Amino acid sequence: MNQLTLLRANRNFKNVFLGTILTSFFGRMFTFLIPIWVYEATKSDVYVSASNVVTMVATLVVGVMSGVYIDRHSKKNLLVWTQLLTALVLLLPLISENLFNQPLLILSLIFIITGLSRIMYTTRVAIINTIVSKDELITANSMMASLFSFSMVLGPSALGAGLLIIGYQGFFWVSVALFFLSAAFSLRLVLDESKVKIKPKKGLITEITEGWQLLKGNRALFGSLLFTTIFMFSASIISGLIYLFLIDHEPDSAKIFTISASIQGVGSILGSILVTKVSKLQVHRITAGTVFAIGLLDMVFLLFYSTATLLVVCFLNGILQQVTMILMGTLYQKNCPNEFVGRLVGFRQTFINLFSILAVTIAMALLVWFSPTSVMIAASVLILLSAGFGFRYVRDSTTTER
Repeated sequence: MNQLTLLRANRNFKNVFLGTILTSFFGRMFTFLIPIWVYEATKSDVYVSASNVVTMVATLVVGVMSGVYIDRHSKKNLLVWTQLLTALVLLLPLISENLFNQPLLILSLIFIITGLSRIMYTTRVAIINTIVSKDELITANSMMASLFSFSMVLGPSALGAGLLIIGYQGFFWVSVALFFLSAAFSLRLVLDESKVKIKPKKGLITEITEGWQLLKGNRALFGSLLFTTIFMFSASIISGLIYLFLIDHEPDSAKIFTISASIQGVGSILGSILVTKVSKLQVHRITAGTVFAIGLLDMVFLLFYSTATLLVVCFLNGILQQVTMILMGTLYQKNCPNEFVGRLVGFRQTFINLFSILAVTIAMALLVWFSPTSVMIAASVLILLSAGFGFRYVRDSTTTER
């Protein structure tokens, strides 16, 4: 099924998609706004660093915990309430201008907004898992990924123009309106949640443990999770060190870095379109193949560097990485039982975020002994090895029935 057909045929998915259009650009712009906002309010590098820590902690903590509540309660209601709460939180700086200048209050708002964003993301994935068939998951995920790719490419420019034209308060007013509109689309969802029961509380840790035991006992889920984690760990090292690599190879490293990031963003948008052409019968094999191709391309530009080679590799890797992440997510979702989907998706996102953070930390530590090029080559080798792991352990669903 192509993307337009899915939008026309599935009213529920159309409402989720339209709501995501409104909020995805906010998420990207808010990510870029955080350091600017904190620095303008405090003039302190320490608070800017603290904002990064707050964002990481909120992402990691909320990712796992929210899955329990998503599985326990109505997904529609949870999505609506998180969108409304985000709008209300964004109203706070508008009600009191002092909030724009209080460091601890700003950090608290950043924590809350980041946490609510993670809940919205996981809830949205859980809803998609229940409203589209397994055969339609690739199409649905490709459409959602294309929104995030567009926001990645256009978000920084839109934020800069927005702050110049309407300022901070204007940005927050527009964001509040977008989240209220997004909640309106979510209210239009018609989900069969007759099987949703307010489960007796077993305790947060107990329910998280239940989800973890299911994950470990399912080879398709656990293999997909390990494959994704190893790949993201390696890719994060390369993306984290690419600017330092360019400093050693380009006289105008900042310009080349910006151009290469934009070109990769364009490639990712194209990847969102091309992924729907992938044969459903060979998804798990194709995923491992795209990871292997990414590792080879990284080795090419590292060993035979030129500006042209870098830009071509960035474009191709943008396509391949987008295809890879969509297929990885689809394979994982296909094997998630609906009654555990919140916890399982939460585990996946937490693992990806945790190991991406660890990757950059480890890479920076290795620079004490090795050059950026050497560390990035080692990461490329690890990507190639992860492809071998994918060929061996990653499996598609054995059935297309939900």
